[in-house]
Amino acid sequence: MIDSGLLYVTLLGVFKVIMLDAVRPYMLPIEAIVPPFRIGLVISLVLALVYHALLESSAWQGTVGKRIASIKVTDLEGNRLTIGRAGTRYIARQIIPLLSILTGGLIQGDGGAALVTYCQEGAIPAYLIQLFTRQRQALHDMIAGTIVVNR
Repeated sequence: MIDSGLLYVTLLGVFKVIMLDAVRPYMLPIEAIVPPFRIGLVISLVLALVYHALLESSAWQGTVGKRIASIKVTDLEGNRLTIGRAGTRYIARQIIPLLSILTGGLIQGDGGAALVTYCQEGAIPAYLIQLFTRQRQALHDMIAGTIVVNR
């Protein structure tokens, strides 16, 4: 929650600059906001990826929130992550719920209204699986070959 809060405050600034400051002077109709919104979305995803990958591969071995919680992320041998492995871990954590959106939409034929439900359904098993693994790994940790341990 700490990391989400930090990113949220930062991203609010990004969206304000891109969405409001770029659009307001021209008083464009709502249809013209879509391209700046897409740019803001891409910037926010990249910023979150950089935040997680840099901090999890740093000497801290975790984000600000993980540091406060006294946990760190390592590879399976207990070593510090490379930036590539930390990035893979973050991307896997983001893609898993999206996969359930695609498969759920294809199976059930639902539209965008069920988006949040699919995200939750995809994320819950991906995290609950750690209860049944020897090293308590979530699915994104298994994909990236990482583990979260106490400091």
